[in-house]
Amino acid sequence: MDRLGPVMYRPSADSAVVMGELQVDGVRTLALSSVGAPAAVQQWQQYAQECQWSLYLAASEPSAAGVVNAYREPGRLGVDRWLAMIAAHNAYPSDCLCVFNAGSALTVDFVATDGRHLGGYIVQGWAMLQQALLGNTQRIHVRAEMMSDTLPGDDTDSCVGHGRLLMWQGFIRQMIVQAESYSAVPRFVVAGGDADKVLPMLQGRLCVHCPDLVLDGLAIMARSAEC
Repeated sequence: MDRLGPVMYRPSADSAVVMGELQVDGVRTLALSSVGAPAAVQQWQQYAQECQWSLYLAASEPSAAGVVNAYREPGRLGVDRWLAMIAAHNAYPSDCLCVFNAGSALTVDFVATDGRHLGGYIVQGWAMLQQALLGNTQRIHVRAEMMSDTLPGDDTDSCVGHGRLLMWQGFIRQMIVQAESYSAVPRFVVAGGDADKVLPMLQGRLCVHCPDLVLDGLAIMARSAEC
């Protein structure tokens, strides 16, 4: 299976428009991963059928591609986390891994060198932290410079901005401690739209930014399904 490159699909986007923009020459298989968008999945399934493509729909499994799921109910693990771990382990099979995916939520998963998923954490993402605190408050504006300072704030805006950064720093420091309890030199793998907020907090560690990590995992699983 050749990968033509990532297609960014947003639930708010019109699937028909996205489909119309695709370059589909030579495509044989559609590999699909979705969290919480059943209507979109159905549209893409129909599209694959119309194009006479085979379809691979990713789902979390007890084990796959060298990774063993830690969940008692494996199917309840978010498929994006599952695919990210698969991609990371297959890229760095000799390393103990700490996989960050910084999207609407910040997820962290630990993977041993033998592929065992050691569990993970889910906390509020960068934007969600502010939204949860402020809701629809219009009078508070967290400026860009407030995203790099953790001193006590001297107005509500800076109190919120500095506090959010401090919360993430504290959480990520604890993730470093946890990862280093599994391995003297763990590898930190960072993905997601807010990866740029996480990466500076991992300076001095063995760290790699993999912006297409979930898509890489999806490609691995789709190829294995073809075999």
